[in-house]
Amino acid sequence: MPVTFEKKLAGKAPAHAAKETGGAEDEPQAAKKSTTTKKQTAKKAPAKSGGGQSWMMTGPKAKAAFEEEEAKTEAKREAAQRMFRFYLLEDEEAQITFLAGDVDDNGEIQAPMWFEHKLFWNGNWETFVCTAATEPCPMCEGGSQPTLVAGFPVINHTPYKIKRGPNQGKVLKDRPVLYIATRKTLKILQKIAAKQGGLAGWTMDVSRTSKEEPRVGNVIVPVGHNSLAALKKQFGEVANVFDVGEEIPYRSAAELKKMGVGVGQQPAKGEGEEPELEDEIPF
Repeated sequence: MPVTFEKKLAGKAPAHAAKETGGAEDEPQAAKKSTTTKKQTAKKAPAKSGGGQSWMMTGPKAKAAFEEEEAKTEAKREAAQRMFRFYLLEDEEAQITFLAGDVDDNGEIQAPMWFEHKLFWNGNWETFVCTAATEPCPMCEGGSQPTLVAGFPVINHTPYKIKRGPNQGKVLKDRPVLYIATRKTLKILQKIAAKQGGLAGWTMDVSRTSKEEPRVGNVIVPVGHNSLAALKKQFGEVANVFDVGEEIPYRSAAELKKMGVGVGQQPAKGEGEEPELEDEIPF
């Protein structure tokens, strides 16, 4: 019996069979070359700007993010050059001397007052002056309630050893700080000022009995008085009566928005309810 041509191919399908069934095993060389060229071309094509990733920012969004980070850095740099705010941790006590706080003819304390917001911003609890007195405040619009405060220049006599950083181990004492009183503390100071004829020159022992109490202390006891001239002689430049207003950074609504302040920050609910930050330099 004669042997057919197909049998001689030892089971290999003819070229026309591969074409009919769609097999790629024996596709023409021209087609293979064309496919390879396409692959090589695809590899060499430059990636689109941004990589097409949803988490990347380009254009206006990237510019806005850069400007916000720049504003945050500048705010930190500025804050580092300003006076520290006095505060106590729970169950702490300190001794301070007021450099201002005279009373008027009615016995009322004369001190600069303003509204401010306390917000969790840029990884820390920060305070910002409310702009509502001059223009719409982005923090008020974001749902934060401002707090009325009064500021006093004081000398903090309590020694404090720095716990970390380049100045670790250094002891700080008799340094000028800002004493920022909320209404609750201001009522206590008002009673003292009315009896003592003012606060200027008075040294006070202050303590904070619980975390819920104001950070500047809720127990305030006068222990002695000196004239400003005597304080100047004893402490030198530390006893200079600095301008509280110059130590409180005021930022316009536009500046606050540029920093990302206003919407989305967690507001402090009470005078002493914000987390205690052990790494800060207290009082």
